[in-house]
Amino acid sequence: MRVLHICSSLARDIGGPARSVQGLVAGLSTTGVDVWLLALKPLGGPWIEGVNKFHCANKPNWIGVYQYVRQMLSEIAPDIIHFHGIWMLNIHAAVMAARAAGIPYVMTPRGSLEPWSLEQGKWKKRIARWLYQDKDLRDALALHATAESEAEQFRRLGFVNHVIVSPNGVNKPSVFNRVEHSDQRKVLFVS
Repeated sequence: MRVLHICSSLARDIGGPARSVQGLVAGLSTTGVDVWLLALKPLGGPWIEGVNKFHCANKPNWIGVYQYVRQMLSEIAPDIIHFHGIWMLNIHAAVMAARAAGIPYVMTPRGSLEPWSLEQGKWKKRIARWLYQDKDLRDALALHATAESEAEQFRRLGFVNHVIVSPNGVNKPSVFNRVEHSDQRKVLFVS
């Protein structure tokens, strides 16, 4: 099976998705899955070991992203695409390319449909939902929720797709493998 994962960016400062998507790709590659990763913004490449097949769409607008993704789909010929994130026009352009190529896809909203998130930039998100976002989600083969509560929110919003509930796998950073002896206390915050 050949799987293409698509995310907006791998920049280290965007938070968990940049790390967890790479961890997922690296983990799948050890199981024999032919797995690819495509980042839609040129904000850094893979920085987790095991991401061996990577591309970056360095395109200035969503039309360029659409054309680039169509080209990548014909070259890679994935059996399925896994999109990580919603709302961004570059992700929507890539979804349109997947639909045009007839390739099924899974979408992971990553908490972006939770009530608190929908309140952030509420009017922009309402317009986006009306214009494209709900269609992109409805047309997905499945929606990936990282918790049961997120899956329940999908249903409250009216999505009837198959829902996969699976938490993001997170590898322990190598910094925890070292033992440091110090009188200085440290605090670790994991969000």
